[in-house]
Amino acid sequence: MQESLLVITDAGSLFQEVLANPGRSRTVVIVLQPGENTGAEVHSQFDEYARVDRGIGKVVVDGEAADIREGQVVVISSGSRHSIRNTASSGGLRLSVVYLRHPELAPRRMSTGQMASSAQVA
Repeated sequence: MQESLLVITDAGSLFQEVLANPGRSRTVVIVLQPGENTGAEVHSQFDEYARVDRGIGKVVVDGEAADIREGQVVVISSGSRHSIRNTASSGGLRLSVVYLRHPELAPRRMSTGQMASSAQVA
């Protein structure tokens, strides 16, 4: 059964918690402690929308860096190499992240060679 309403209260101090995963989207809360980062990643089928709930940090998307702070939203297009880091000396960087799948990027069958090439990009 799919929930039609999800109220997020607190994710505590977990690094990442998946709150909902109804199919074409995923909602996640990420908490990074000072100096921690998400590591570089690429989502080939999802756009990522990250709202900074608390703290300060830096986002790097395809080599371009920007400072982020509470209240801002970061939009990361599918296929972009990105990472987010907590730049504060104290306090967690809390992000509420929604991943949305592009309808035109629906899952498809790939040959072994295509899967190997895709894995090298990510």
